Amino acid sequence: MLPSTSDLLERLFSKGVKSEQVEQALGIHQSGVSALRHKKRKLSYEEVRALLEAFPAEAGWLTPAIRVTAMPADLNPYGGVFGGWIMSQMALAAGSLASRHAKGKTVVIAADELRFPGAMAVGDELSCYPVIEKQGSSSMTIAVEAIARERDGETETRVASGRFTFVAIGADGKKREITPTV
Repeated sequence: MLPSTSDLLERLFSKGVKSEQVEQALGIHQSGVSALRHKKRKLSYEEVRALLEAFPAEAGWLTPAIRVTAMPADLNPYGGVFGGWIMSQMALAAGSLASRHAKGKTVVIAADELRFPGAMAVGDELSCYPVIEKQGSSSMTIAVEAIARERDGETETRVASGRFTFVAIGADGKKREITPTV
C-alpha cells in the first residue's frame, strides 16, 4: 500500500534526504515541498512513485494490497485479460484498505474515472496499489493503480486506474462515522 504523504516525507527526511533532493525528484520548488511538509497538499500516486524510484532504499516500502496472476478464465472473447476482472481486483484492493481504515464494514457506492491505458496477458502478475485520497465523515475515496508485470521478466505496465468511493456501515446496516485521521 502506498504510504501517506507525511509518512513518506518524514521517513525520507529522517534518513537524511534533503528538501532540495525532493524538489529535484518531483520537479517542484521549495514552496511546494513546504506545502507537502505542512499537510497543505498530498502527493499524487505518480509523485509517490517518483520519490520511491529516486530513493531506492525506500522502494521496498511500496507493497501492493493485491497481487494476483491472470489466468485463462480471466480472458475476454478476444483473448485479452477482461477489463472487468482487472476492475474487480482494484475494487478488492480498495475495499481491503477501506475496511481497515474504517475499522469495520464498508460498501462501495461508486467507481469513477476508470481508465485502461495498457493491456496484460495471461500469466502476467497484476498488482493493485490503493491510496486514500479524501475522507468525509462516513465515506472515503480511494484511488487505485493497477500495474501488470510480465510473467517471465521485470517489465511493468500501468494497465488501469480508477477511484472507488466507500461508506462505512455499522452493525445496524446504516452508515456510520469514520474516526478522523490526523
